[in-house]
Amino acid sequence: MWNSQKQSVKDFRAAHDFFDIVLDAYIISAMAAYQCPHAEDIRSFAQELQKFRQDELQTMITKVSVYLSDFNKVGELRSVENRDPVHENLVLFLQHGLVWRNALLAMCQGDIGRVENSLTYFAIWFQATEKHNYASETLRLIASIKKIWSPEFRKFWEENSLVNLSGKKEGFIACDMLNEYVVREVKSMMPPNLTPTGDEFLRETLSPVIMIFKNLRKRVSEQLGVYNQDFHSSTVNPWKDIEVIVNQLLKERVAWMDVDRVKENYTQVADLFTNGMLELSKGEGIEKLKAKIMDERSGDDYAERDLEEGEGQDDDDEDVDIFAGYLDDPDWAASMSE
Repeated sequence: MWNSQKQSVKDFRAAHDFFDIVLDAYIISAMAAYQCPHAEDIRSFAQELQKFRQDELQTMITKVSVYLSDFNKVGELRSVENRDPVHENLVLFLQHGLVWRNALLAMCQGDIGRVENSLTYFAIWFQATEKHNYASETLRLIASIKKIWSPEFRKFWEENSLVNLSGKKEGFIACDMLNEYVVREVKSMMPPNLTPTGDEFLRETLSPVIMIFKNLRKRVSEQLGVYNQDFHSSTVNPWKDIEVIVNQLLKERVAWMDVDRVKENYTQVADLFTNGMLELSKGEGIEKLKAKIMDERSGDDYAERDLEEGEGQDDDDEDVDIFAGYLDDPDWAASMSE
């Protein structure tokens, strides 16, 4: 699931399932801290919940949501002398996790507006990390969506960023995820002794029909009366795992702030939003992006195109200046934090 040397995920699905389990446990512990401060385990919390009215439960959810929606909260907690880094780490994990979950849910539901909002946070998060390519490209994407693209092109992007192959209500996936599926299927058909002729057949003939392979296999199985379990799947109930984590969090009272907690063995988690906004405010990332755009626009491909179209280099420079000028707009920079 995890490559410790490269510090990267090897199995995305397994890693994401584990992440979801931990996130659910943290959410439940945060609710318990607000509504049932004396709860010692998840069972006692569940018993207490039965005593509350619907409006009280809704108030609990709203209060916790408002608290976690303040992305300056951890910065404020870290600015005082009496701190609890364990509780700060919990708040950060919930904030990062819920933004990520909201983005995935928005994609499944085909809500491109919420996807755009989530992309803004991702762009900020990457600015203070070593993921320089992601930092640059997400910044470029946000600038393009908000300022550079025409309304018509932005609409085209919004209508084609997600695809729904099943027709189900929450069956949308990102185009890149669909591409990963096609690539995985192609790789599974590559034999160890692949020849140039076989490689060409695989790429030119088999790859284009990847999307109908599943339906073909299913139809053949139906005609032959063969049961194929690959066509059926069920989600494993993660509740037992969640319960274990919740009980540990409640036992250590992680969701409650305790400035007297023993802190020697705890690490301070990076505040991606605060760090990203600080890095963004320096302007270095924007300047690098501008330089990259100008370098791309002044390349040989663009120069040859301009000569063919009868345009001069001065016109291209003016276009670059207009393009880069959007990144100097203080209103756009301010919108990154909205």
